[in-house]
Parts: sequence; C-alpha cells; structure tokens
Amino acid sequence: MRDYGIQLGVNPNTIMRSYETMTAAGIIYNKRGIGYFISPEAKDIVLKQMREEFLEKELPEVVKKMKLLGIGIEEIKF
Repeated sequence: MRDYGIQLGVNPNTIMRSYETMTAAGIIYNKRGIGYFISPEAKDIVLKQMREEFLEKELPEVVKKMKLLGIGIEEIKF
C-alpha cells in the first residue's frame, strides 16, 4: 500500500480506505498473502451503484433544469 501510494502521489491511508470501501461493497476481495482481486460481480455492483446515484442525485437536477427551461419530455430525442 505504501509503495502504491507513493507511486500515485497519494497518502497510503487513502489507498487503504479505498480498498476497504471496495471490499465492503463486494467489488474486490482479498486472498490473504496473495493480494486483492476483482470480484466476478464487480461490474454489476458498480453499475447498480452508478444507477442509484444517477436516479437519486443527477436525474432530479436534470428534471429541475428542464422545468426551469420549459423543456418537455416530448422534446427529448433518444
């Protein structure tokens, strides 16, 4: 962790907290004495988190701005 932190120019404690967060979320897992590995479910977990963040934080801001600008849903092209 220390070498990785130095390589990235980041405090090693920040690296450790990041690994702990990803481990707790199930994105990575630790094989003691070998290292960290990406979980087979990592992609689904990350996409679920991103989707939730979009629906809870970003989309309400987009809707708010659409209302402010008078943009109706029918004007949006997919």
